Amino acid sequence: MSRQSPPPPPAQAMPKHYLEAATKSNPARGIGTLSAPIAEGGAGHIYRHPHDPSQVIKLYKPDRIDGHADKISYMAAVADRVPPPSSQFRVIWPKRIIADVARPDRPLGFSMEFLDARDWVRLDKFSHPILRRQEGLSDSYRLRLLAVRHLAMAINALHAIGAHIIDLKPENIMVSRSGATIAIIDCDGMQLNSGARVLFPAALKTLDYTAPEFQSVAPNRIDNPANQDGFAFAVIAFRLLNRDAIEPFSGITSPRLPNLPSDAVGRSLAGMYAFGLKPDPRIAPQPQSIHTTWPLALRQAFDSALASRNRPSMQDWLRITDLALRELNRCKSSHYHFGHKCHTCGSLSMPGPSGPSMPWPSRLRNLLVPAGPLSSPIKIGMGVCLGMIALGLPISQYQALSTPRDAPPKPTSLVVAAPEPPLPATGIAGRNASSPPLNAPLPPIREIRELPPPNLKAPVSPTPSPLIELPSMVALPPEFPSRNASSDSPSLNPPALRDAAPTRRLPPSPSRLVLPDFAGRQITWLGPSEASTLVDALDTKLDGERIVVRTSAGSVLAAQIGQSRPPCRSMEIYPRLGNMIFISLLFCPDTQRRWVGRRT
Repeated sequence: MSRQSPPPPPAQAMPKHYLEAATKSNPARGIGTLSAPIAEGGAGHIYRHPHDPSQVIKLYKPDRIDGHADKISYMAAVADRVPPPSSQFRVIWPKRIIADVARPDRPLGFSMEFLDARDWVRLDKFSHPILRRQEGLSDSYRLRLLAVRHLAMAINALHAIGAHIIDLKPENIMVSRSGATIAIIDCDGMQLNSGARVLFPAALKTLDYTAPEFQSVAPNRIDNPANQDGFAFAVIAFRLLNRDAIEPFSGITSPRLPNLPSDAVGRSLAGMYAFGLKPDPRIAPQPQSIHTTWPLALRQAFDSALASRNRPSMQDWLRITDLALRELNRCKSSHYHFGHKCHTCGSLSMPGPSGPSMPWPSRLRNLLVPAGPLSSPIKIGMGVCLGMIALGLPISQYQALSTPRDAPPKPTSLVVAAPEPPLPATGIAGRNASSPPLNAPLPPIREIRELPPPNLKAPVSPTPSPLIELPSMVALPPEFPSRNASSDSPSLNPPALRDAAPTRRLPPSPSRLVLPDFAGRQITWLGPSEASTLVDALDTKLDGERIVVRTSAGSVLAAQIGQSRPPCRSMEIYPRLGNMIFISLLFCPDTQRRWVGRRT
């Protein structure tokens, strides 16, 4: 007769009454019992906060409590060092410790900010066009570039307080449905440092987002966490900015080399990066990739991050994406893109200067030719004269041919755009695409230099001028699309504008919204906060984006941005929430940076 093994001991029952621990600004309070969990992960369960709908509570499973108690206690103690939520990013950091009323000294979990699934979606669903359409998300390329920039801002803020994500992947990142706000979640799995000392190591990593040098290293043994985060960030950014969420280590291999790795991890270990400035003979990029249209600085950054160990820091990425945002063009269908041909619809960019990526002869022609009835004959002459400059003819002949007899007197001084390097063979407009060695340090992205007013009687120097430093900003200023080159291209601004303080985005104050009388009488839901929401939408949202307001019944469609010619913005406003009858207004900025509306 076989002996029966004794039954396993019963699982320890979780307490039913919980206490929210005290913080520097809040006393301890009892929160009673919790309802059923709304989500479950590998380490614990998520519950709604019984007293605060903007918070949720994470309680660890019994076998995970001891491994996280000290870490989350430390994180809650330094929560005031984490940047507060903004329109660019937020970090879902542990706020207050949750414990059993009977044992308040033993942490069982923590409270944190609640992200409503109606307003947020995982970043991996934002990367692929099919998933974007399924989720009803915007397909704007500029919005994806802003998401990359905001992700760099969030990681840079975490590095500044000694937190490194290590297991950085799209599943741990959320993006707002209405814009490009980034939220970092699962913060209790990060590595926490105090200076060079590791206080709490990370416990997890994902191979597809792990740097090659750390593939065989345990996550708690990674000795350069900033470099690991830099690699994972580059993989995520590459997929966001390339067509169809192309993986950076994908490509077409040569049939003559049959033993090459076919998976992303194996190719990253072998250094098989097909999208670099220097071609890899073992692998070719996918034909639908749009990486050749990216600005040179952006391509160099990806080369350094993905094909070497000398990776850009998050501050480098902020400078690079700041430049890239100013390189974007718009086609006739209002799609944002790099270069002069839209990769969404195939049409060309809108005529006129549309950003720093315009070739320098076009910038020079638009700058020198005044608007008015004389512009057409002058432009015809300018086309001939620019060809004379290319042939090295004297500038005096150029001036004589380009100035009509009845033209007004010439100004005493004129700001002329310095010529940029010739167009490279890779197709990057206005940039030199010579390839640095993959193991070379990332070259300086920009340089501050004052360009003296040129002497128009002297020959134009063929030496290219370095880029001018753009002011580093935490948030992008409101975009007033303009067809004037001097407002889009920093290298064309006169010295007085270059020396002025950088433009700061005005807050979305309700006083900046000016409605016609009939609209003010019809819109029943408009208050100060709703007016600020509309101002923020006019400042930042793209054509076709929707504006929702929160009510007791949930999020309700209130308005939608239409298509219009810049700098004005068209908006359809629904006077009664839930009713599809709308009024159409055209808002134009005035000299006081207000949006003044009128009936269309």
